[in-house]
Amino acid sequence: MMERATFDDLIARKLQREKDREAFREIHVPSMGKTLAFHRPADSETIGFLNGLDSSSNVSDVYEMYKEMIYKCCPLLHSDKVREAFEVTVPTDVVPKIMDPADVMQVGETLSKFLGLERIGEDVKN
Repeated sequence: MMERATFDDLIARKLQREKDREAFREIHVPSMGKTLAFHRPADSETIGFLNGLDSSSNVSDVYEMYKEMIYKCCPLLHSDKVREAFEVTVPTDVVPKIMDPADVMQVGETLSKFLGLERIGEDVKN
């Protein structure tokens, strides 16, 4: 039998979620030989990513979703300076300028694990 949550448990969970939201994760980009820092997005964005990674997605759909996820979760890519240097007008287009498709897929998969998307997807399927 599961233990019933208390008020203190709820407060502790709230504080943990706030701490988790501020957490960054360094993810290795193989072709760069370096890491990039990624953060957790808002819950609504996480749900949007999950919608884009449903079981009916083909490789192209997954690639596009990973590209968006990488951009939105990597603050370094958000600067105007980066967009100008890579001559992109669509912000997510900077991702394939610095990563090859294999990197996008590998970093995207690692990022989806960091965000808990695999776990959420399995819960939704069941």
